[in-house]
Amino acid sequence: MSGKESYTLFGKPDLHDTSLIAGWQEDASHVGSQVIDYLIQQLSARDFCTIEPEQFFTMEGVTVEDDMALFPDSRFYCSPEKNLVLLLSAVPATNWHSFLNLVMDIAVNHCDVRNIYTVGGMVGNIAHTVPRSLYSVFTDSEIKEDIMGYRLSETTDYESPPGQRPTISSYLLWMAQQRNISGANFWASVPFYLVEDRDMQAYRRILELLDRKLALGLDLSPLDEEIGRQKEKFSRILNMHPELGGYIQKLESHLSLTEEESEHLEDVMIKYLRH
Repeated sequence: MSGKESYTLFGKPDLHDTSLIAGWQEDASHVGSQVIDYLIQQLSARDFCTIEPEQFFTMEGVTVEDDMALFPDSRFYCSPEKNLVLLLSAVPATNWHSFLNLVMDIAVNHCDVRNIYTVGGMVGNIAHTVPRSLYSVFTDSEIKEDIMGYRLSETTDYESPPGQRPTISSYLLWMAQQRNISGANFWASVPFYLVEDRDMQAYRRILELLDRKLALGLDLSPLDEEIGRQKEKFSRILNMHPELGGYIQKLESHLSLTEEESEHLEDVMIKYLRH
C-alpha cells in the first residue's frame, strides 16, 4: 500500500518517457472502457496499480452481479514493449481534484509519463450509416500540430468554459498542463440511439488514431468483423421496421427528428440490439 493507503502498487514498472491513455467506464456507448479493454487485450498489458475506492466512491456506485458486489475500480496497466500506460477507471463521485492529483502522481512518479491522452464518446444527432467524426481538445500548439494529420473533424485550444465544471477528461488534461505534461482528449461521435449499446465504428475510429500515432501495431480485423455483424443486425432491424429508414435518411441529411421519432428510433434499436 502506498500514498497514505490511497493506492496499491503491485510492482514498479520499468518505464521511461511514456504515454498514458485514460478511459472512463461511464461514457457514451462505453467508448472509453471498450478502447482501453481492447488495448489491454491486444498489447497483453498487465495491471500494476489500483486506486483505493474509499475516498472517492460511494456505496451507491456498487453494482451486484451473480450475488457478488462489484466495487468501482480504478486500475493502471502497462505495456513495457510499447512504452505505454493505460488507466481504466470509474468516474469518482467525490474529490475529483484529489483523485486526479493521485492519478498524476502515479503516472509521473512511477511511470515517467510525458504525454496524456483520454478517449471517450460524444453523443451526436447522426446516423449509424455515416463515418464517425473525431474531435480533440489539446494542451498546447505543439501537440495540436502533431495531431493535425489524423483526420480530426475539429480541434480547439484547451480551455474550460468560464464558470462551468469541466468533464473529468478535461480536468485531467488541465492538471497535466499544470505539470508541463502535454496531452489531448479524443472523442468519437456516437449516434444518440447507440449510447446505451456498443458502437463498434466509434471504437475503431479512436483505436485507428492511437495505433497510427503511437505505433502500437494493433490488429483491428476483429473489430472489422464485429462492425460487419453489427451492420447486418442494423439491416435486419430496418427490414422489420421500415419506418425507421426515413428517420435514418433525415439524420444522414443533417435534419432533426421530432421527439416522437427520436424516441421510437431509440426504443426499437435498444430492443433489438440487446438480443
